[in-house]
Amino acid sequence: MRSLLKFELYKIFSQKSIWITLIIIFLGLSAITLSSTSTSYGDSVEDTVAAWDKLEGDLSEERISKLKDELNKMDVENLSSPKEKAYGNTISNILFEDFEYSNFKERKAALEQEIQSLNNSNGTNYEELELKLSMLEKVDLNTTMFNLGPTNIIDNLETFFVIFTALLLIIGLSSVFSKETGTGMNQIILSSTHGRKKVTSAKLLAAVIYVLFIVGIQIIYNVGINTLLYTGQGWDSPLQKIMRFNESPYAFNLLEYFSTQMILHTLFSIGFAILIILISSLSKTSVQSIIISSIIFVIPLILYGFSITNFENYIRYGYIYLMTVDHFFVSFKTYNIFGTIILEPYVVTIVFVLVTVIFALLLYPIQKKRQVS
Repeated sequence: MRSLLKFELYKIFSQKSIWITLIIIFLGLSAITLSSTSTSYGDSVEDTVAAWDKLEGDLSEERISKLKDELNKMDVENLSSPKEKAYGNTISNILFEDFEYSNFKERKAALEQEIQSLNNSNGTNYEELELKLSMLEKVDLNTTMFNLGPTNIIDNLETFFVIFTALLLIIGLSSVFSKETGTGMNQIILSSTHGRKKVTSAKLLAAVIYVLFIVGIQIIYNVGINTLLYTGQGWDSPLQKIMRFNESPYAFNLLEYFSTQMILHTLFSIGFAILIILISSLSKTSVQSIIISSIIFVIPLILYGFSITNFENYIRYGYIYLMTVDHFFVSFKTYNIFGTIILEPYVVTIVFVLVTVIFALLLYPIQKKRQVS
């Protein structure tokens, strides 16, 4: 088995197309990242970090009042010093965070009133609201700090690295079975009584290792370059400080969320890898396998782009959105499973694992039924 695994890994990693794609992607990402290393206000990172070092802290009313007075005395647009501009813009950022904090407290108070209006009923809606409130009570937004590095690291999965992962998986794994079919190598494997099962297992294990390799270099690059450019500050910042998560009920800090994000991304990527292998086992050529796998990956994005509402509830479970992870945590969504309220990320993960196991097991009877020609 070990020799088979080494051979399958060699076949995957010896493909020149993988390394060429890796080089092109990293050069492109580096060019994009290095072309703009300022903050959203256009200030330098150095000046912004210096401002945050002076201003980070809680969002108490007294402190916010002082910051408002300080900002009112400044004419940020006409300040000549870059450091003073960065300082004024940082105060503006903190005041916006305080505005979002106020909105959060209002939403929480409205939820408490809604629960009270239900008067301790035993309905599903009441249980969902109780669960949501219990989650919100663990969220603490009464703090502010510089977090541009961790924010960019988390954002990059949604914007770049989900495509990075999918592209390398399709290129690297689409020929796992189909290339053997095209070259006639499969006939040698099929002629062996005990070889089919072991070869299939070796291919699956090699695919998992390949996924771990892709995710590993992705994390090293993503964390490394953003920490280098934007420092490693801000991992303790609440998830809700990232704008698209401002209504999320999940009480993660950025480090906890990034860890969760990458674990789920790896899991969903393994599932996509196994699907690619299944498609490869049913395809006559590698090109056919690549086309089918690519269509399955991008079709949810196409349907979303055309705003086809009939598929709206299903699009979010396409591989491209599963591997992005984020949309399962931006809002509160549950399923009622036999009278038990379960959060969507748990349900999706369990169902996905079961489907992936089924896809993996299907490979064995498919290979077993193939006949030597």
